[in-house]
Amino acid sequence: MQSPLAVYCSSYILSLPSLGPGLGQRTLFSGVSHTSTDAAACTPARSAIASWIKTQQRRVAPSGMMHSAVLGTSDSSSAASMGSMASSSSTEDEFDFGYASSTSSEASTFSTSVPMPLPFPPARVSNIVEFRRNGSRGVSLAEWIRLTEKKRTRQCLDDPDECLDELVDDWKILYQCQWPGYDAHTCYIAVPEAVAAGTAPLRKVDFLDMVCKALAGWVLSTTRQRHIECVEPHWAIGLDAISFKHIRVVSVLEVAGYVRKWVPVLEIDARAIQP
Repeated sequence: MQSPLAVYCSSYILSLPSLGPGLGQRTLFSGVSHTSTDAAACTPARSAIASWIKTQQRRVAPSGMMHSAVLGTSDSSSAASMGSMASSSSTEDEFDFGYASSTSSEASTFSTSVPMPLPFPPARVSNIVEFRRNGSRGVSLAEWIRLTEKKRTRQCLDDPDECLDELVDDWKILYQCQWPGYDAHTCYIAVPEAVAAGTAPLRKVDFLDMVCKALAGWVLSTTRQRHIECVEPHWAIGLDAISFKHIRVVSVLEVAGYVRKWVPVLEIDARAIQP
C-alpha cells in the first residue's frame, strides 16, 4: 500500500496541466529577444556562456569519477530521439517515493558532487536559467518532490517569482535530458494553464516544476524498467545506484538547433556513482 505522501504526490503530479496541440496558444512576445543575430553582439554572450559552463564543470570530484568527455561536439542522440519523441506518459507520473524519499537534510547534502557531462558545445547555448536556494547552487530533486506534498515548491528557490516570459513564446517547451549510458529522454512539456491563457506570467518556479516533473518521471520509469541496461554503468539509475535523493538540478539551458530545446544541468552525489 502506498504511503499518504505517495498518494498525495501522485494526485498532485497528475493534476498538473497537459494541454493538447493548438490549445491555449499564447500571444507571441514583441519584446527584444534574448538571442541576438548580430555577430558582434553574439560574441560576448557566447564567451560568457562558455565561461559559465566551464565553471560548472570545475567541480571537485573523487579521482576517476569524472566523465572523460565533459563537452562533446555532436548531438546524434538528440537526432535519434526525435523520431520517438512523445509527451510524458501517465505511468511516469505515478510516483512511488518509498525508495527515494529521505529527510530534507539527507536529500540536500552532497559530500561531493559530480557534474553530468554536457553533450554539446557552449556555442549552441542561447539562454541559461539558474536555480539557487539559500544562496547555494542547485535544487535537490528529492527535496522538490517532498515540497510538492504541500504545493510549496517555491521554497526551493531564492527567486521563485522571477518572470521568464521572454524565454517562452508558446504553450509548450521541448525538453531533453541526455543522461550518460541511456537513450535521450525527449518530450514536450506544457506551461501552466494560466500562463498558456495569458492570464499569468511564467515564473521561475513554474519552469523548475516543469523540468523536475519530467526528470523525476523519467528517473522513476528507468528505475522500474530493470531490463534497460546503462552502457556507462557508473551513471546507472536504480534502487542501489543513483536515485532522486542523489540528483541536484543546477540549471536549465536553452540549446539552439533545428528545434530549440531545454536541457537540464545536473550534479550527482558522488557517493551514488558506481566505481
